[in-house]
Amino acid sequence: MTCFDWPERTAYNKRIPKAKIYQASGANAALQARFIEQIDRINWANILRPETINLDATAAVAEIHMIQLVCKQPDIDHDILKALDKTIRWPVIFELYHNGRRRMVAAHKRPSEADSAKWVTSGYFSTVWEKDDAPRRLLPVALDLSGLYEALLNACLPDWQQTTPAKTGGLAEAEQAVYVAGPSPVPLHLSGSMQQRVERLEAIAAQEREIERIRVRLRRTQQFNKRMEVNAELREALERLETLKQGSQ
Repeated sequence: MTCFDWPERTAYNKRIPKAKIYQASGANAALQARFIEQIDRINWANILRPETINLDATAAVAEIHMIQLVCKQPDIDHDILKALDKTIRWPVIFELYHNGRRRMVAAHKRPSEADSAKWVTSGYFSTVWEKDDAPRRLLPVALDLSGLYEALLNACLPDWQQTTPAKTGGLAEAEQAVYVAGPSPVPLHLSGSMQQRVERLEAIAAQEREIERIRVRLRRTQQFNKRMEVNAELREALERLETLKQGSQ
């Protein structure tokens, strides 16, 4: 079970026309084309607020919104999620549906320290796919909406993180990380605030991408002396990754 059993009182069930997302987010023609190519429909399924969930709001989290995306393909461009996050002021949890399966996806969304009217959104975290009729789990116990939001995000955060290239218009987008929650041969038990945990996970992801780039260069390098230099660079990059991992424990 990866998705949650949202209380009936939180049900909103309002379909969102894509055109409204384009207008509210300022989506350009290329992003609009990706919406058409990748998304079948968008449903504003639930709104968790004090009067529907009986938890107090906080300055950072006054509401939590759950958006269902019925997808035409299993992997969607994160710019689509960013456009939706931009449209909705408060934190958002996404449920993606495709070919009889579902998964939960979310980014850590918080008010900017420099300007509380603006929001800062991290990379996106995802649970594994499950059958869309699988039992749902009860909402986590929390004292307020901030605590509930953190617990919902925790369900998406990985013990261990792997990055995979995302596709944008047929091109690999190396800077778009995919964080998949699930069992790991080397668990990481992250401590600190949610913001600190997310920042550490993103740093590890960036270092893993750098290591992969170095490995690609190594495979393409034929000259012996150059290979030695790239090998040394790879060892240093692996050591930096290990330092990041150790610092996350």
